[in-house]
Amino acid sequence: MEGMERIRESILTEARVQAEAIIKEAQEKVNAMEEQANKKSGEITRHRLEKAEVEAQEAARRMLSMAELDLKKNNLQAKQSLIDQAFDKALVRLKELPEEAYMGMIVSMLGSAGITGKEELVVSPQDRERFEKGLLKKVNDKMSFELKLSDETRNMQGGFILKAQGVEINNSFETLLRMERERIETEIADILFQ
Repeated sequence: MEGMERIRESILTEARVQAEAIIKEAQEKVNAMEEQANKKSGEITRHRLEKAEVEAQEAARRMLSMAELDLKKNNLQAKQSLIDQAFDKALVRLKELPEEAYMGMIVSMLGSAGITGKEELVVSPQDRERFEKGLLKKVNDKMSFELKLSDETRNMQGGFILKAQGVEINNSFETLLRMERERIETEIADILFQ
């Protein structure tokens, strides 16, 4: 039996060696698969981090761009407000002109209006008294006109509206300043914001 025992021992030894070889090979395959999985996981992680960094940079760029646009918009609004204030002050100064200067301006405006001198003047309720108390007579005398003061008044800051045969020529200060503003606003901006 000793012979059988040896054969059996030899078979078991051979089986153990083969089993160890199979286990070793399987372990190597597992290690290789694990290494490949770690490598793939690292690549995926790196790719995701790179993508997240690009997205973060793009988001930061967009936010900066929006902030710059807001700043430009606020700056433009502030500049526009200053220009508005300049024209508002000009209107106030026109309304507060002394009688002689006001009459000179009205005469100048009538002279450049290309009129016959027989039209009606529509003025603001505030200026009506000024014209009734002699300004209209002074203007007519100076220009050799026969202008009449209309019974109608209009809500305006100064100046006048000429009416003749259903046609109106608006020479109110607001209208004149608005037309002038369109022409000189760029120059005013250059002066204010050099």
